[in-house]
Amino acid sequence: MTGGEININGGDLSAGSLSLAADSFGLQGFGQVHVVGTISNAGLIAGNGLTISSAALSNAGTLWASSGNLTVTVSGGGFSNLSGSTLIGGTYNAGFAGNTAPNVLDLNIGGVIVTDAANIAISGGGSIQSFDGGSGEYVPIQSSLTTIAQGGALSLAD
Repeated sequence: MTGGEININGGDLSAGSLSLAADSFGLQGFGQVHVVGTISNAGLIAGNGLTISSAALSNAGTLWASSGNLTVTVSGGGFSNLSGSTLIGGTYNAGFAGNTAPNVLDLNIGGVIVTDAANIAISGGGSIQSFDGGSGEYVPIQSSLTTIAQGGALSLAD
């Protein structure tokens, strides 16, 4: 709904599917969200200790690790914003101006991000990592990102 917002405060949310409109305040907080189907995000998902798992995710909006961590796990290659090793579309933020505490955006989305064709912003205390299934570990984007493609943006602050 217009201006709608879902706040998770330490609980669990389970859903068949979830759609966040561009004109909503989106989903935010800490806890766990389990979606057996698809998450369509055109708004904001902001985590401060939030774990999200789904079978599929399409992100035209923003995923933001703010005031804590946001972990996103998409099973079975269902993340529409990853083509091979290229992150396409959407905005991915970690941290905020003047912050020194860790704010990590962990993306377990079917591969390591090598090329940026999206909007990536890392501010104070922020870190973005993608999961490498081969090694079984998260890889910091500063170790994996080699190219900013046309239409991509990388902003670094603090």
